[in-house]
Amino acid sequence: MSFFSFAGDSALSERDAVALPVRAAAETALGVTSASQSVGTQTHGAALTQSDSSTADLFAWYTGPDPVSLVLESYTLALVTAPLLIVETLQEVQFHAADPVAATSELDAYDVVSKEKPVVTLVPSLGSDVWRNIRTLSNSPNLGTLGLVKGHFTTFILQTLSHATQPFVEESLNDAFDVFDDTHPVTNLLSHVLISTLLSPLELIRTRLIAQSASERRYYGPFHAAAAIAATEGPHQFGALYSPQHVYATVICKAVSSLLQSLSRSIIKYDLGLSSEYNPILYTSAVLVFLAGEVFVSTPLELARKRLQVQTLKPARKRKAGDAIIPFAGCVAMNNVRRYESMFDVIQRVIVEEAVVAGGGPIEAAGGSDKSKTATSSVGGYDDEMDAYLSAGSLSASKKNADWQDLYSPSGSKRNLNAGNPKNQSVLTKYWGGLRSLYRGYWTRYSIRVVEFAFEGLRDAGDNAWDI
Repeated sequence: MSFFSFAGDSALSERDAVALPVRAAAETALGVTSASQSVGTQTHGAALTQSDSSTADLFAWYTGPDPVSLVLESYTLALVTAPLLIVETLQEVQFHAADPVAATSELDAYDVVSKEKPVVTLVPSLGSDVWRNIRTLSNSPNLGTLGLVKGHFTTFILQTLSHATQPFVEESLNDAFDVFDDTHPVTNLLSHVLISTLLSPLELIRTRLIAQSASERRYYGPFHAAAAIAATEGPHQFGALYSPQHVYATVICKAVSSLLQSLSRSIIKYDLGLSSEYNPILYTSAVLVFLAGEVFVSTPLELARKRLQVQTLKPARKRKAGDAIIPFAGCVAMNNVRRYESMFDVIQRVIVEEAVVAGGGPIEAAGGSDKSKTATSSVGGYDDEMDAYLSAGSLSASKKNADWQDLYSPSGSKRNLNAGNPKNQSVLTKYWGGLRSLYRGYWTRYSIRVVEFAFEGLRDAGDNAWDI
């Protein structure tokens, strides 16, 4: 063994004798560090899991649709139905006076102020043709094309909150009353009524925003409208948003609508045995028929509710402007003189005061009876008789400008020149015209319900069409 090799072996053994304890100590330290790191990782993971579970527990009450899909669907639906909703609202709040209203009223205190304001250009009278009404509103200087989406953001908020909270309220009612069915008619009705009552200020604000005149704007958005109504109307702060006449009208309308929807679904599913999966055509046809019946019942109630919504409430506290009721300046002619007391008062007065004749216009007040008799009893040719009748002032301006066919039959026999006179009409004919006036917004409302049914079909499809 050489010296160099011996020295090398001894040096290696000494190095190993020193290095092995150091390595063991290092490995022990590394093991402790890795163990601490693993414990820290497990602790962090447990904290994240606990945080996620607490977040999940926080939103465990939500049983509605996917939030992103809900927002997308609600905004699209609000934007699509905005023109139809505007037409429907203006049709129902528009006042067609059959008789001239007396000048003396409870709004005399406002007359001095109103005379100093410029005359507002009103939208012409709206008929039953939906698309013609949309064209009329788009061409109106008081509304315009951009005015056809007025109030759609309020509709979006209303639909989003309603669809997000109604399933939770219904499930809570099912748990409270030990109802094991997924959908029970009673709890479904109660949930819709409760949510609609809580969100009724949004419907009040939307109606005011749609009906207000563009030249005399009182509200500049939903939040400003809520603050303005609370500050100028009602007995106390925000009491006007939940006034009894608005709440009662909302409860009646939503209860009737929800009851009819539950009844129609039950008849279609159990009595007719139709399903959207196995009988798509028959199911859709049945739904459209029942929608027509539902709209037929709810249209007069909704008309009365909207008339009450555009009617400003009398303030109970002293204000700088006094306690006079400031009438609502709308883009259509509205009843700002004789106030409505309730929904049934609205329905009764619309039938009596705003009855329409067969030609589509309101029943007009009778002209001078003596002059009319003199004109119709005069003997002579066509020109002499018509000149005498027109000079008597018994025809309205629309009839004076009408063609001769409107006054004479094709055979040449004279028609009744006083056909528009309510005195010459039977009670049945007069009140039939009044009942027709309650359904001005029927076809527009039915169109809205059809669009909503189409969106419900997209929502209930196999793959959610609104998932992104």
